[in-house]
Amino acid sequence: MGTWVEQVHKRAAVFHDQIVATRQAQIASGVVLADAIEFLQRNLQVLYEEEMPLAKIYDNSDLVFHAEGPTTSSSMPGLHAFNWLCNSAEKQIRVLARSIFELSNNNAKILANKLDLRFSGFAPGSIYAGFTLPTLPSIMGSDEIEMIHHTLKVAVRQLPAIPEFICDETISRGIADLIPDPALRDASLEAVFRLSPTGRAGIHTIDISSPDANQSALTVRERVVLREVLAKPIKASRKFGRFVGEVREIDLDSGRFHLRNIESIGTLRCVMPEVTSETGKKLLGNYVMVEGDYESDASGRPRLMFSTHVKPIKKLMLQDELNI
Repeated sequence: MGTWVEQVHKRAAVFHDQIVATRQAQIASGVVLADAIEFLQRNLQVLYEEEMPLAKIYDNSDLVFHAEGPTTSSSMPGLHAFNWLCNSAEKQIRVLARSIFELSNNNAKILANKLDLRFSGFAPGSIYAGFTLPTLPSIMGSDEIEMIHHTLKVAVRQLPAIPEFICDETISRGIADLIPDPALRDASLEAVFRLSPTGRAGIHTIDISSPDANQSALTVRERVVLREVLAKPIKASRKFGRFVGEVREIDLDSGRFHLRNIESIGTLRCVMPEVTSETGKKLLGNYVMVEGDYESDASGRPRLMFSTHVKPIKKLMLQDELNI
């Protein structure tokens, strides 16, 4: 099939051939075909001025956004809308990356700061913007960073597939086949929720696409459904358990944190909707015991937990002493 740019060049070659053929026919027949030639030339101009920039974005991006709304309908879209789109994309990709770094038991803060997210292009026609993920610098002293980068790249490229599973009031269970890891699934759903437009920036629809997924639309409807889903993320195969680990950071907006250094488990993504700044201060930097319903990955390792009770502990308890 070739790259998007190659396809544009092939279509341009057809127009060039048609222009040459029309001019030759005009000479041979003596019939004035100026209107037909002008029509072909206009199409060729549109191809290079509008479709070529977009083709370059599709070829060079891991994720492409197309925003539509009142402030994006002209050839000079509103700066507020453009800034909102770019800032939202950068922030949510970094949040997703940070979650993946946490779940891989690495220093998420250092790796997230090292993530050199690139803006791969802008194209006219509402707002088209592309983003790509260059290779992460090898700062861990091992090949593990390459595996983490691959996981992040796959997760980012899967985002456009998620809206296909959003029903009227919930998420189809088929999404578990797309993203088997419950923790990564939750982080990805949160990213799509944050990327869904609120309408306040003059954007009512955002189409997202990637090399690995078809284009999907995000509107206020998807945002409403995802808000409810994220409030109660544990749906199937839930178990009750207690875990002891360390809390280093809490997202008060989403009510999520990662419980690190759990013996024989590693890191567990936790959901605690009722968390406050006061509660967070008591937990940060401490070892805590968390209990509630959790969901495991295919290997049986706990990955996502809906916390019903969290308390700091002064003496580190051994995980195998808890009744899981």
